Amino acid sequence: MDPLRPSVSRETRLLLTIVVVSLATLWVLARIRFPGRAATPNPVPPVLAQLAPPSAFEDITSTVAQLRPRIGEIVSPILVQAEGPPSPPAPAQALLIRDGLAIAILGEHDQPRTAEGVSLEVSARDPLTGLTLLQIPAEDGPPASVWPSRGLQYPRFLIASDVSGGGLSLRPVFIGSLNSIASPRWSGTLWAVPYGVELRAGTFLFTVAGEFAGLAIRHDDQPAIVPAELLTAAADRLSRQPHPDSTSLGAEVQTLSPALAAALQSPSGVVVTWVDPAGPAAGVLSAMDVVERVNGTAVTSPEQWEMQVAGLSDGSTAVLDVRRQGEMRQARVIAQAERPAPADPVLGLTLRTLPKVGAEVLHVLPRSIAARAGVRAGDVITKADDLESPSSPQIARLFAAGSSGGSVVVVLTRGQDHRVLAIPRKP
Repeated sequence: MDPLRPSVSRETRLLLTIVVVSLATLWVLARIRFPGRAATPNPVPPVLAQLAPPSAFEDITSTVAQLRPRIGEIVSPILVQAEGPPSPPAPAQALLIRDGLAIAILGEHDQPRTAEGVSLEVSARDPLTGLTLLQIPAEDGPPASVWPSRGLQYPRFLIASDVSGGGLSLRPVFIGSLNSIASPRWSGTLWAVPYGVELRAGTFLFTVAGEFAGLAIRHDDQPAIVPAELLTAAADRLSRQPHPDSTSLGAEVQTLSPALAAALQSPSGVVVTWVDPAGPAAGVLSAMDVVERVNGTAVTSPEQWEMQVAGLSDGSTAVLDVRRQGEMRQARVIAQAERPAPADPVLGLTLRTLPKVGAEVLHVLPRSIAARAGVRAGDVITKADDLESPSSPQIARLFAAGSSGGSVVVVLTRGQDHRVLAIPRKP
């Protein structure tokens, strides 16, 4: 025997023999089990593929196709036209929760309509969350069944509804796990979406069994899911109280970024971006102030600020810890309920202030000055004489000022149209 030639052990030769015999046996079995398939010079991959079960992707694709008719009965594509300069309507979607009533997430001034262009009536809207109840044409199908969420830590596929080109499409979304996060705005617990999962706000999600799982939103600038149980409970409360009283401090805020924190010499809080000159915070707060606490509670996001303000009652005092140019001080602001002013019997307008926009006309008395001038309910007055974005009290003072006679010239938005009207001060 050549001493330089490596020896092969008996165990190695036996193992190689077993492998060769096993492959040959698999090839023979494949020919018997699948006689119609042509032989291949490399039988290993085809044999393994023939004996393997269908892939998970094929299963989920089949599931999506089966769910398409069912989800299509409860999710309707809609179009949303925002107020302001003319722009193409944006696609959105609404979910049927009961006969003739659907939910969607819309902006305060969004005007929804069907994909065919028919306007939809907004029956209620929660300004804090954007949850909106829509009156839609009666549907034959039953409303969505709600998924009783469980096992959130386990990986699963969810089915996301997408809208594009006026049509509805479905796609599977793999979720590794869902972690619970508290949300003061929704008064409940949301699910944090794992990193890398793409979900557009306003997208409805379903289980592979067709149950309604939740709604994708933005939470602290990150994607999150409002569970179906929480969402339907919020919609039920909104239907019972379509116009909840809300309070305001007359100020808007934004997140304190690291760059702003360094520039404004404040470790945490929210930055004041705007103060209503006719609101309760006028003369107390100013832009670039950093509010660190409201009534002793730390606020680090606009959502927490809104929840603290929403918890105030009309006439109550909010004690704010404010940092201005690096110095800390306390400010007191009396909260005011955002109620529309009563209609003036002569002018005939019931108005509601829309911060940084103007005043919305809620009601016009028949045969009043405003009615004869052509003002309609739903109009938004964006300018009155020299006042840009006038508040309701400012418009009232304009009509009360001056001697008898003369007119107030207003610029208003009506749907997608813009008009200029002259409204007399006296009949």
